[in-house]
Amino acid sequence: MSQPLDLTITLTLPPQGSPPEITASITLHCDALGFVHIGDLLHDPLTQQDRDDLHWYLEEYWKWPYLEFATRGKQVEALATSNQHCERTTAHPQLALGAAP
Repeated sequence: MSQPLDLTITLTLPPQGSPPEITASITLHCDALGFVHIGDLLHDPLTQQDRDDLHWYLEEYWKWPYLEFATRGKQVEALATSNQHCERTTAHPQLALGAAP
């Protein structure tokens, strides 16, 4: 039976002067693989419009899930399954566990 791998992901404040879409600095650490990666930045994958839509969906949509509101609700639900947000946040796709640091 194989041993589980422990991966530590540490998020810290972004560097001073970072643009507002940078939400944190990321450090990855896995003792079993001898893997440490420091210095990538976590980008906020949502636009202000995305955040506004999600706020509407969570706070208002449930009150009127009919007609045109249902159409808008489906569009907002699509945000959760959209790959475009993943693509915007993946700065270094080659950094997978086991890949060369």
